[in-house]
Amino acid sequence: MVEAVMAVRKKEMGYKTAAKTFQVPRATLKDYVQSSLEPEDMVNRNIGRPTVLPKVMEQMLAEYCLTIEENFYGLTVGDLPRMAFQSAKKNNLPHLFSATKQKAG
Repeated sequence: MVEAVMAVRKKEMGYKTAAKTFQVPRATLKDYVQSSLEPEDMVNRNIGRPTVLPKVMEQMLAEYCLTIEENFYGLTVGDLPRMAFQSAKKNNLPHLFSATKQKAG
């Protein structure tokens, strides 16, 4: 995407040619070219709500789930959201999880 944006901005290619050459959506390419931000910043930005659990805690939770599975303790569909809720609560992290259901959304 970055290369496509740079090619269009330098007027080496048009939108349609750059979209085909770099295999990116033309509408997205047009939005990125017209933006005042640098292409690298647009491609690497985070979209959506911020996560409740930090990356380190997410990784620890994922490793814990894999360890449980390796030891033949099955996890149900509701176990992981419940563990995420408990982790957020025990570590006093601000969250919008349902207190009545006591699980992450």
